[in-house]
Amino acid sequence: MEKLQLKVALGASFEVELGSGASTGYRWELLEPHDHIVLLGTSFRQQAGAAIGDGGSQVFELQAQKLGALQLHFVRKRRWEQQAIDSQVVDLTVA
Repeated sequence: MEKLQLKVALGASFEVELGSGASTGYRWELLEPHDHIVLLGTSFRQQAGAAIGDGGSQVFELQAQKLGALQLHFVRKRRWEQQAIDSQVVDLTVA
């Protein structure tokens, strides 16, 4: 499991970008909603010139709502499966 560290201003929107292959059926999910952040949306990005089926990144757009430090936990799995194949922790400080 990898750890990322982010520091954002109160009220600021920010992105968490995680490597993904959308055509595999695996998607990243944000676990445990927090009252410190609001999930504004998710999207998938590919590099310019990428072919169909090439990997890219799943992007979570979030907004900081309260001051403090917390951890955001993401897992990558297929929606119909219980077992995750990958995880990512983001240490977030809202100042």
